[in-house]
Amino acid sequence: MPVTMDVLNDGRILLVHFTDPWKTAEMYTLFKADERHRDAFMQSHPDQPVHLVVDFSSTNRIDQGVLQARNSPSLTHPTSGSTVVVGASPLMQTLARTGFELIRYKAYRFVPTVEAALTYLRFVIERT
Repeated sequence: MPVTMDVLNDGRILLVHFTDPWKTAEMYTLFKADERHRDAFMQSHPDQPVHLVVDFSSTNRIDQGVLQARNSPSLTHPTSGSTVVVGASPLMQTLARTGFELIRYKAYRFVPTVEAALTYLRFVIERT
């Protein structure tokens, strides 16, 4: 499947990989899995956020409707933490910033590698 999700760090980090060719509908399917994870996590860890890594390093395309990502549970759920976007092209970074600004979401950053994203988020987790 071109859009996949892994759960890392005892449920504290969700890693979503996009691989060409992907479709926005596949992203919506993961929204449901994301929300189920967050709901369950919130029950057992009510005061801890779940962070997100979005890995675009294996894709060169942008599917129609990608700005709907702003409706992701990762950005709107009570457990929403930081979001780190990996390997995004300049155009994808602009689109992501636009989506984040539309919902007034400020806890994001762009990095070149998944390793850099995980290092950053593990630092954030240690501090909270």
